[in-house]
Amino acid sequence: MQTRCVDMDLKDLANLSERLNASTDQLNTELKAIEDRINTLSLGVEAWVTKYPLQEEFSNEWAALARNALVASAALGLSTRARTAIELGYARFPEGWKLAVRTVTYQQTRRPTSIHWDEPLDTSGEIAREAKPLLRASRTLRTRAVDRIPDLVDALHTAGMQVADAVEKARKISDSLK
Repeated sequence: MQTRCVDMDLKDLANLSERLNASTDQLNTELKAIEDRINTLSLGVEAWVTKYPLQEEFSNEWAALARNALVASAALGLSTRARTAIELGYARFPEGWKLAVRTVTYQQTRRPTSIHWDEPLDTSGEIAREAKPLLRASRTLRTRAVDRIPDLVDALHTAGMQVADAVEKARKISDSLK
C-alpha cells in the first residue's frame, strides 16, 4: 500500500514539474523582454534595488534575537549586525547590459534606546560579491525579481538623473573656467 502512495505522489510531482518548467520558460521569456526593452533605452547606468532585497540574512546576533524574543538586546553585546542581501539590479557585463543579481553585506547599527536598525548611510563599507545576470540565477530569485522590477525602474531613473546632473555640473564648471 505504501508503494502505491509513493507512486501517486511521484506522478503528481512529475505533472507539477512539467507545469513548473513551462512556467519558468515563460518567465525567462518575459524577463528577457524586460531586459531588452531597458537596453533599447541605452541608459548606460548601473542601478540596484538596495532597500527591498530579493533575499536577506542577518548575522548571528539578529538570528539569536529572532529565535528568542526574551533575550535582552543588551545581553547580545554590541548593537551591530551584518545584513547580507541579494539585490536586483541592472549592470554591465562583458556581453552587454543585463538585469542582474548581486550579494552584498552591509554593516548596520542600532541605537541603544531603539529597537530599530539603521540603514547604512555610507555604503562604501559594503562587501559585494560578483554580480551575475538574473537569467542565470535560481528560479526562486527570478520569481522574486518580478515584484522588484518597478523598484528597479525607479532606481534606474534616480541613477540616470544623478549622471545627468553631474554632467550639467561639470559643464557649468568648465564654462566658468573659460
